[in-house]
Amino acid sequence: MISYALPGVGLSSVDDTGRVMGTAESWRVACDSMLAECSVAGISLADALLLLHASPGDDIEDASLRVGSCPECGAYAPGAEAIGFVGRHGGGCRSCGAVLLLADHLGVDDLLATYGRENALNLVMDFTERLALVATIESVRRRGLDVLAETAIVVDGPLSALWTSERMVRPILAYLDDVSTELERAGLGPLLLVGVEKTGQDVEHAAVVSELIEPGHVMKLPTDYIGTHVTGRTGRPGVYGKDNFYGRRFFYRRRDGHILVVTVPARAGVAPWSTNAVSEQWNSYPSLATTLGLLEELRSDRFEGAIQPLVWAHQESSLALSASQALARLSQDQLGIEQNTRLRIKGAWS
Repeated sequence: MISYALPGVGLSSVDDTGRVMGTAESWRVACDSMLAECSVAGISLADALLLLHASPGDDIEDASLRVGSCPECGAYAPGAEAIGFVGRHGGGCRSCGAVLLLADHLGVDDLLATYGRENALNLVMDFTERLALVATIESVRRRGLDVLAETAIVVDGPLSALWTSERMVRPILAYLDDVSTELERAGLGPLLLVGVEKTGQDVEHAAVVSELIEPGHVMKLPTDYIGTHVTGRTGRPGVYGKDNFYGRRFFYRRRDGHILVVTVPARAGVAPWSTNAVSEQWNSYPSLATTLGLLEELRSDRFEGAIQPLVWAHQESSLALSASQALARLSQDQLGIEQNTRLRIKGAWS
């Protein structure tokens, strides 16, 4: 589990010289420190980010990441241009010479001002989860391709990212391509990676069409259908999913009748969402059948459509109900708020 405290609006920290930094600078430095200090299975988030931008087979020490704007002088480079590049040990702005941090590649410096504290935290959590996923896959990969081929990774939510395609989605797609190619060349099975959704418009739509899917069968929605009947984005330019997804979405009705909305990666060389017809071919998703069979075996009765690994993850990361209640009531006492809650603890969950 990754746990890290980031400064919010109105909070500042001091640098190594004792200088008090502003809120935006404190946030930026803290995000960069989080990348360096937080790790998953022995791989730091910083290393995972560098890994995404290193060429296959190259040392991540040689990775160089584009920075589009300088947090010091405000210099901005449009499109694919850069005001500088950063690696493990930072870099410099071509305009003013200011020190650039690895986190500057992600543009964290203006998150607070642009999106506000809550949305900024959501975006940081989003890229943290993507980097944690890459670190997880890489840690298993380093133990041996045979181990990776026999490992299934279940993600809570879709295989997608809120960040721009250039900063997160395209690098993840390239990384998954590299992993899939390596597994294929070794004569091993595909990477078993799946995202399982519990809420959202796609889950709602899946519930509507679930009766059209026989138990034990899966539905693949064409891109044009999604634009017309799910997202309502008919006529808008671009292809659904191409900028945010590194897997394709499917509706699967389990044998017990419960519907699952899942995303799985495409085979090497195939973009899961594109204008190319190969994106919608069943054989572009070699892990799908095995993954769905696995989800049948991993089902839980904890709640409708529950998957056991996600149940375990929620139990591990959530505060116990009694602890949550105690914290809430402590806050009520300190703020002088009358305790009128009706929540009562009646023993362990069944």
